[in-house]
Amino acid sequence: MVHIPFNEDILIWVAEHRFYLLTFIMSFFTHIGSIEGYILLICGIHWLYNKNVGVRAGVALLISAILNHTLKIIIKNPRPFIESGETDKYWAKPFLEADESELGYSTPSGHAMGSSTFFSYIYLKNKSRKSLIISFIFIFMIGISRPYLGVHYLEDVLLGWMIGILVTLLVFKVEPVIPTIWNKQSESVKYIILLVPALLTTIISGVVTNYSEDGTAYVTLSGILSGALFGYVYELKANDFDEDYDEVYIGILRYILGIVLVFSFQIGLDEIFAIISDDYSLLGYILRLIRYFLIGFSITYLAPFLFVKLNLAKTRIEGNKSE
Repeated sequence: MVHIPFNEDILIWVAEHRFYLLTFIMSFFTHIGSIEGYILLICGIHWLYNKNVGVRAGVALLISAILNHTLKIIIKNPRPFIESGETDKYWAKPFLEADESELGYSTPSGHAMGSSTFFSYIYLKNKSRKSLIISFIFIFMIGISRPYLGVHYLEDVLLGWMIGILVTLLVFKVEPVIPTIWNKQSESVKYIILLVPALLTTIISGVVTNYSEDGTAYVTLSGILSGALFGYVYELKANDFDEDYDEVYIGILRYILGIVLVFSFQIGLDEIFAIISDDYSLLGYILRLIRYFLIGFSITYLAPFLFVKLNLAKTRIEGNKSE
């Protein structure tokens, strides 16, 4: 681990001038930039607005997150105040995420990188003045919340923003050719593409990191990616639910029921699997893969299936199955 001498004086000044209301606001935005926060956002986009945009923005975000974790492991720059042992003094600990790890690496900021990828993608899909303003606010606030709370250098955020934008531009460059390549594949090859890479990632990351905390992020991210894409592809063939709805209460019911379903996998399986195996073992890694695969699958298939069955959504397959 090599300490990159980024500027801690700015963080110290900020920590000495924090006040409750602003800290609360910054905490809100930092939580929006967590996995759970993005699940809430992507579910809303996927179920209530446009599922194609939802799943593609999610894929861009996951690619960005995988790259971010890889860069952090390569750079291995510790978070601010770790080496000096002053995190209690300068981190806004009561406002941080429950699983915020002092052992996690700092450079580049995952929150900054993820927000710039996700929200810039959303903007480029709309290109409206409203989406530009909203995207800018979320990118800026999620990124700046990290040095404000003391857990990242300002330089981490600037670097994260730049790399995140580059990821979005790369995704937009590659995106148009994907359907052509995908449609040429046989059904068996498609399922191999959707399932096998996640399993290989789980095994390889476990072996390389000796089943440590460093490898769990790869399992989590590849599991969500695999499950979401598998569910998306299958849902288009099975139901192809219509995101449109006539009454506001229909949208509210969809969102509440869907979120309960998704987080039942997030929370419920975490409790169950913790009894079965330690997180940092081959079995623990496999169970983590299953858990996050089901979370992704529930977003793109199980929840839409439920909406159709409960007459909360129409289907484009075989007329209208919900009537």
